[in-house]
Amino acid sequence: MAIGDQADFVGRLRSALPGRWFPDDAPVLSALLSGLASAWESIYALLTYTKAQTRISTATDVFLDGIGADFFGVDLQRRTAESDTQYRRRIKRELLRERGTRAAVISVLEDLTGRTPRVFEPARPADTGGYGAGGCGYGSAVALFDSRGSPGTYVGADGLVHTAGPYTPRYDYSSGPAALLNESGATNYCPYSNLQNGGTWGGCTVTQNAVVAPDGTMTAAQITAPTAGGATSAKYASPDIGTYTPSVWLRADAATTVSFYSMWNDSTGSQKVSRLDIALTPTWQRFRLPTITTQAGAQNVYWQTNLLAGTTIYAWGTQIEPGTSMSSLIYTNGGPATRDADVIWSPQSGGGWGSLDLPGQCFVEAYRPTSGGIANVGGYYSGTGWAGGGYGAGAIEYLSADMVGDRVTDDEINDAIARTMPSGFVAWARITS
Repeated sequence: MAIGDQADFVGRLRSALPGRWFPDDAPVLSALLSGLASAWESIYALLTYTKAQTRISTATDVFLDGIGADFFGVDLQRRTAESDTQYRRRIKRELLRERGTRAAVISVLEDLTGRTPRVFEPARPADTGGYGAGGCGYGSAVALFDSRGSPGTYVGADGLVHTAGPYTPRYDYSSGPAALLNESGATNYCPYSNLQNGGTWGGCTVTQNAVVAPDGTMTAAQITAPTAGGATSAKYASPDIGTYTPSVWLRADAATTVSFYSMWNDSTGSQKVSRLDIALTPTWQRFRLPTITTQAGAQNVYWQTNLLAGTTIYAWGTQIEPGTSMSSLIYTNGGPATRDADVIWSPQSGGGWGSLDLPGQCFVEAYRPTSGGIANVGGYYSGTGWAGGGYGAGAIEYLSADMVGDRVTDDEINDAIARTMPSGFVAWARITS
């Protein structure tokens, strides 16, 4: 008999009755009291379970999931087949974790993966080396490296669009301070980024190479509407089914608002339109136009603008790229062009070139766990011979719940870096095995 079980409650109820009322062996009374005790046993079990859910150390099931969600939102969810004990241990560790320091980033990755990451800060002498600091010297430092095999554009400190050659890192100033560009590969499907081969109607005219473009060349187009009319970019004639985002550089002689449309034609030729009203100024600005999603048989993805009589604007650098975001400009002249992905990494253990153009930025090389769980816990030893647990040739380990529960994804590694990185810092993470 244990406290709170049916027998315990029967004994408590029987002890409250006068002893002389019933004989020791009273089967009818016992049956009646057992029925009452069964209900009280369930209530006591529920009370015990409910009390346990009020503390992290004893919470279980969905209540432990709720605690994780209350403290960490979606950043610390239970993994597939992860036990309460494993998940509780991670919650407690995250509650008391140091944050906002270099040591915190290293610690969280060590806890998550069991392996120590490499962290390099280009503005930290202890990382880059120098007279009396760090471990590198002449000939031993390794420069920042970008394995991008194609040219790539960026906005320089002078506000102009520049082109970096292949294998050259790009520091972009379009949002203010220098930021190292680390972009996925992309393709500009607009055949002419400088507005050649576009269309006009009404009183609108397009003059090529009319004004200085954002890259300092005389390649920007002038779009003028003495009477009401409009113009379009060159068209991506045969798009695949998918999502596309147009973008373009624009300015005007004086502040004005114009309407731009992301457009495509369906298989019948009908236009599909998404509109954006844009406030232009005399300064060149790049605008992301509405994202569109094409269907089977789609034709002619492009942008269009409708101008009131007497309006003049300037356009340059049209880009039509897959996805929902706008990446750095890819020049085109007669057909699509592709920019390879940036794969940036820096130093070996000896150090790397320092750069004061990268304050508040660092490189983190994180390593995946050596296995998805604790080797050989969930099944047979994976060796050979009699020790292998199989007949002569050994056996392959079973994939068990305890291994799946310890599996760490790349997304978890990236989230861990983001949660512990100092406020205002940018981390360029590389995850490798």
